[in-house]
Amino acid sequence: MCRAGRNQGCWQINVKLTRSRSERDVEPLTTLSFSLSPSAYLVALRLMFSLRRLITLAVGLASLVSAKSSTGNSVLVVVEPKRQDDFSIFYDGLRDDGYELTFRAPKDETPAVIEYDEAKFAHVIILASETKSFLRDLTPQSLIQLLDLETNLILGLSTKQTPLASLAPEFSLILPPPGTPLISYFPKRDEPPSLIPIKPSKYDATEILSKDLPPVWFSGIPQALANNPFIVPILHAPAESFASEVDGGSADALVDAAEKGGEGLWAGSQLSVVTGFQALNGARVTWLGGVDMLTDELAQKEVSPGIKSGNAQFARDVAAWTFKESLVLRIDKVEHHRVNATEPSEVYTINDQLVYSIYISKYNPQKATWEPYSGITDLQLEFTMLDPHIRTSLPPVIGVPGKYSTSFRAPDRHGVFKFIVDWKRKGWTYLHSSTTVPVVPPRHDGYPRFLSAAWPYYAGAISTSVAFFLFSAIWLAGEVQQGNVVAEMPERHDIEEGANEEGPVVYDSQSLETEALLPTSAPQPAAPPVLKSKGWIFDNSTCTQSKFGVLHLSAAFALGAIACLVAQYAVCGLECFGGRSSSSSRPVVAHQDQNIVTALAPPYVGSTEVHHFPPTKPTNAYPSLFPTNVGYPGGTPTGAEPAVIATAPAYPVHPGACSDQLLRPKKMVKEEFDPALAKGKKPKFNLFRSWGNLSPWYSVEKGKFGVNSSPEPPDTCKVTGLHFLHRHGARYPTAWASYGGPAKFGGKLHKAPEIWNATGDLAFLNEWTYKLGEELLTPFGRQQLYDLGISLRMKYGYLLQNFTEKKTIPVFRTESQDRMLASAMNFAIGFFGYPFEGQYQQSITIEADGFNNTLAPYKTCPNAKDKTKGDRGNWYTARWAERYLKSAQKRLQKQLNGLDLSIEDVFVMQQLCPYETVALGYSKFCELFTEDEWEGFNYALDLTFWYGNAFGSPVARVQGIGYIQEMVARLTHMPIQVHNSSTNATLDDNPITFPLGQSLYVDATHEVVVLNIITALNLTNFAEGGPLPYTHIPHDRTFRVAELAPFATNIQFQLLECTDLPGPQIRIVINDAVTPLTGIRGCPKQKDGMCPVDTFVSAMKEIISEVDWTYDCHGNWTVPPGAEWETVRGSPPKPGEI
Repeated sequence: MCRAGRNQGCWQINVKLTRSRSERDVEPLTTLSFSLSPSAYLVALRLMFSLRRLITLAVGLASLVSAKSSTGNSVLVVVEPKRQDDFSIFYDGLRDDGYELTFRAPKDETPAVIEYDEAKFAHVIILASETKSFLRDLTPQSLIQLLDLETNLILGLSTKQTPLASLAPEFSLILPPPGTPLISYFPKRDEPPSLIPIKPSKYDATEILSKDLPPVWFSGIPQALANNPFIVPILHAPAESFASEVDGGSADALVDAAEKGGEGLWAGSQLSVVTGFQALNGARVTWLGGVDMLTDELAQKEVSPGIKSGNAQFARDVAAWTFKESLVLRIDKVEHHRVNATEPSEVYTINDQLVYSIYISKYNPQKATWEPYSGITDLQLEFTMLDPHIRTSLPPVIGVPGKYSTSFRAPDRHGVFKFIVDWKRKGWTYLHSSTTVPVVPPRHDGYPRFLSAAWPYYAGAISTSVAFFLFSAIWLAGEVQQGNVVAEMPERHDIEEGANEEGPVVYDSQSLETEALLPTSAPQPAAPPVLKSKGWIFDNSTCTQSKFGVLHLSAAFALGAIACLVAQYAVCGLECFGGRSSSSSRPVVAHQDQNIVTALAPPYVGSTEVHHFPPTKPTNAYPSLFPTNVGYPGGTPTGAEPAVIATAPAYPVHPGACSDQLLRPKKMVKEEFDPALAKGKKPKFNLFRSWGNLSPWYSVEKGKFGVNSSPEPPDTCKVTGLHFLHRHGARYPTAWASYGGPAKFGGKLHKAPEIWNATGDLAFLNEWTYKLGEELLTPFGRQQLYDLGISLRMKYGYLLQNFTEKKTIPVFRTESQDRMLASAMNFAIGFFGYPFEGQYQQSITIEADGFNNTLAPYKTCPNAKDKTKGDRGNWYTARWAERYLKSAQKRLQKQLNGLDLSIEDVFVMQQLCPYETVALGYSKFCELFTEDEWEGFNYALDLTFWYGNAFGSPVARVQGIGYIQEMVARLTHMPIQVHNSSTNATLDDNPITFPLGQSLYVDATHEVVVLNIITALNLTNFAEGGPLPYTHIPHDRTFRVAELAPFATNIQFQLLECTDLPGPQIRIVINDAVTPLTGIRGCPKQKDGMCPVDTFVSAMKEIISEVDWTYDCHGNWTVPPGAEWETVRGSPPKPGEI
C-alpha cells in the first residue's frame, strides 16, 4: 500500500520480464506491478542507475578478460544481407574465440561506427566488396579516421571499381584495371582459371600463417606493392599466374591479354593477393583480393582428393593478426641509472657509466595475458642529441624474462640527450620509447685537482718559479764591480720649490727651450761608495735603509705556499688534493715518439651517425592543402624533340660533374712511394678519376679505346635506334666487403676509443664519426642519373617519334633494389620531366635468390657466389696493397697512438675518401695520400674487378650471356627461343613487359653486370696484355674500371643506317668513347667502329651457343687461388684442364 503525504500522489510502476530466444524472438514471462510515493521513487531511481553502472562495468571487465584480442572483442561486420550466411564458418570461428559480432548492411545507419569522435567497435570487417556506395561513416575518409582511433580493419576488394578500390592506393597498393581477376592455368584442374589454389611459400608471412597450411583457394584481384615499409605481404600470387582483362578458361587468354597492351597483364609472384598494413599507432589493416576466400564453400572445398583446403584456418590466422592476437608486443617500463646505482638520476654527468634497461612483454591470446618476452635478438638503443652519439645493442638479460639491458659510457659532450628504442619489423607491433635526460659537465668540485699525467706541466711551472727565485736572490746578493759605478744624474728640483739652498740656480742660456722648462740645479758631488759585507747590503746615502736578503725571500716564499695549501684545505678539504674517480676525467696517453701527454679520443668517435628525414609523422603535414596540381596550367603547346646527336656540329662531353658538387682536397701528401711500382711516364693526375668503380662517370677521351671517332654518327650515317645500358648513381657502401669496407674502420675506432689518440694529419679522427648509410643512392647519385636522363633526351629525343607513330610508349627496365629503382626514377624525371606518368612504363625485375634476372644474374648462378670462383680478385688486391701502401701505413701509424693500423685499414681509409666525397661533398681522408698512392688505389680496384667480374673471372661471361640473348631478341625482333641462362621466361616471353621493335631501350644494372656484358661481348681490346700483375702497374693497360664501370657508367649500342655501307650497322660507345668490335667474329676493322648488324647477331649467337650455363654456374669445377690459374676469356677451365 502507498502511504503518501499531503499533496502527494502514488505512482504505479510496472516491470515487464521477458526472455530472449534470438535477436528477433522475445518471449514475455510476467509483469510486476507496485506503487511508490514520489520520494521513494526517486530513491529507487538512483539505486537503479547505480546498479546499471555496476552491471555495465562488470560486463565490460568480463568481456575484456574473455577477449582473445589485446584491444577488445567487439566486431562490426558490414555485409550485404543476401550474402550474410555465406561466411558462417568464419563467423563461428570468431565467436568461438570470444568475439562479439554485430552485423550491418552497407547502407544502414545503425549501429554507428564512430560516435562523438570515439570508435564504437574494436574491429571492423567489410565484406561488401562490390558495394559502390557506403554511408558517411564508412567512406574511405571515415576508415582512415578509424585507423587513427586504433580500430583494426579487414577490407575486401573485388574486380569492380568501388570506394575501397580508390582507398587502396593510400596504402601503397596498386590495383589492376577493373575487370582483371587473377588467372592461372596451373595446376591443371576442372575449376575455372580464376579460382586458384595457392600454397603459402617461404616468401609469405610465415610468422602470421599456421605451419604446414594446406593450399588456399583464391578468387579475386592481385595487388602490386609499392615501396612502403608499413606493408606486410601475407600471401603472394603463384609465379605462373597473371591478371588479365580476358574472362574465360581458354589457354589463349595470356596471348589475348598481351595483345591488348597497356596494363592488361600483371604477372608473377611479385604480386600479392592478401596484404597487411600496420600503421605507426599499431592499428592493422588486411586487404583481401577477394572475399570469396572466406566463404563456407571454399572453406569446405577440397584442393586434392581427401585434403580439405586451408581457407578456414587461413581466415582465422589473418583475423588473429589483424585483431592483434598474434605478434603483439608492448613496452612495460624502462629504467636508466648509473652503474652501481638503482634509482634514475635527474641529471647525468659526462663520462658517467650508465645502465639502460627496457622490459617487453608479448600478448598471449590463449590466456589473454601479457607475458615477458625475450625473443628479440636485434634490439638497439640510441643515445642521441640531434644525432645518435651512441648506438649499441640491447641484448636480453639471461635469467630475467622480458628484460633487455646494456651499459655504456655517456659521451664527453653535455646537452639534452634521449634514450631511444625504435624497433620496427614487418608483422610485429612497433616498439618505440624515448626518454629525455640532461647530460651536464662536472661540478666545480668534480674536476680532479691534480692530474698524474700533467706532471710535465706542474714541473714546468715549479721550475719557472724556482728559477725566478734563484735569479732574484743572486741578483740581490751579487757584488758591485769596481769601476762600473755610474755617475748619478744631476738632481732637478721642482720649479715651485724655489732655489736650491746649497747653491744658486743654474740656467742654460744657450737654449730658449730649456729656459721655458724647469730650472736645473748645479751638478751634485758623486755618491759615496757602497759598503759591502757578507750577506747584507748597506747604502750610506742620505736616505739609507736596509734591503731584504736571501733568507727573507726564502721564508716569504715558503710561507706563501703554506698559506695557499691551508686556504685550499679550508675550502674543499682533501678533495682538493685527490680529485674524482678516473671515470670522471678524460683518459690520457703518452705519445710513442714524443715526450708529451694528450687526451684520448671521446667515446662516440667512429660511431655511426644517422639523420632521419623526413620525420615519421610530421605534425604540419596536410597533403590535402598542398595538391600537386591545382589546374590553371596556362599554355601547354609542345615543340619538336631535340636531336643533338644528329644536328649539332659537335658532341657534348661530360667532365664528371665534379667541379660544382664535389670538392677536391685542399692539400695532398707530397711524399711519394716506391717509384718502381709504376713504370712509364706519369699522366696528368685527376683524383676523381682515380677511384675505380667509385669514380663519377666522365666522357672518356676520343680514341682512348682504339677508335679515333666521336660518338656522333659519321656524315653519311644516321642513328635509327639505341639500346642504352647504365649503372646506378653514386651510393653508400654495400653491406658486404670481402676486402676493405668503410664500416669496418669506424667499428675499429669505436670499439676502444679509450686506448688511442690521433695527431697531425689524422687529428680529425679524434672527432670523426661514420656518417655513411648502406647501399642507398646519395644526393649526388640522384643528380647523376637526373643529368644522364636529360643528356639522353637532348641527344636522342627524336627517337620517340617512332613510339608516337606506333601509338605505344617505351618500356624501361630496372630491378627492385632501392638504389636501382631510385636511379631509374631519377633518370625518368630527367628524360621525361615531371610528371612522367603516362609517358613510359617502368619494368621492375626482382633481385632476390630464386628469381631469374639478367640485370642481376648472380642471384641464380651458385658458382658466382662461391668466393673461390666469383671473388678471386681479393687475392690480388690484398697482395698489391701490401706493396703500394707500405710507406703510407708507416707514415700514418706515427700519427695514430695506441692503435695498430693494418694495410687493410689504410686501404679502407682510401675507400672512405670517395664514399664520403660522393655522399657528403668532401672528405678529409683524401688529404692523407700521395698521387702515386691514389694511382695504386685505382689499380687495386682494377685488379678486384678484372679477376672478380671481367676477363680474368671464370664466371664473368656466363653471367653476361643472358643480356646478350635479350639483345639478340631485340635486334632480330624474335623472342628468345630457349631460356637456358638468367633470362626470365615469364617477362621476356611477354611482348608487354619485354617489347620487341622499339627504337629506344633503357636498362639499369650494376657495375659488375656491365663488366660481365663487356666480357660476354668479347671486346678483346680491353683484355690486351693478358692477366694484370699484382707486382706493378702496367702503364699501357687498356682495362681501367674508372673508364668502364664508374658510378652512372653508360653504354650506347647505336643502330645506324649509312648511305655508303650496306645494311644496318651497330657500334658500341662506352662513356662517350667508341670501342672497336674487332674481337667479335666477322666484324671488320672499321674507322668509326661499326659492324653490320647481321654479322654482329651471328657472332653473338655463336657465343651464346658456346656458353654452358649448367656447367659454368652449377658445375663442380674448382680453380686454385692466385696466379696458379688465370684466364682472359672470362670462362672457367674445361673439364680435365686442371
